[in-house]
Amino acid sequence: MREYVQNAVDSGATLIRIKLTGNSIIIRDGRLRHDVRGIVKARRFGVSQKNSSEQSDSADRDIQRHDLCNRLLITSYSAGDTMQSVLEFNFSAMKKRLETDKKKGIGTPLHELIERYTRLKIEPSLAKMTGTTVELEEVVPITSEA
Repeated sequence: MREYVQNAVDSGATLIRIKLTGNSIIIRDGRLRHDVRGIVKARRFGVSQKNSSEQSDSADRDIQRHDLCNRLLITSYSAGDTMQSVLEFNFSAMKKRLETDKKKGIGTPLHELIERYTRLKIEPSLAKMTGTTVELEEVVPITSEA
């Protein structure tokens, strides 16, 4: 979560709102950080030109780093536009796939997880202010092990 707030600060946001609701966390700022091209680039987190075995090791590490929530939405809107960009990461499905493949003894390339379990959509916007919203849905409870 700190990373999302830091990204807002780094982009020059002077006001950041954090809202906790049920088991979701919503971080909103008034700076447009991602147009459609930027949001597509955000979809490629962790993807490099590594070979498949390196990427499958990387996939497991990268997805486990996002163990805070089961679903992540990044929405960007620019004032005056009628449409907004929404990028969705289905981390729950990614983690299930990784577990299944691990039991079978096969690696899972990160690019395959991203292609299959993320989606970008352009939809009508109800927003009135320019900004980026990061929604961490179905936040996983943190348990301490004694």
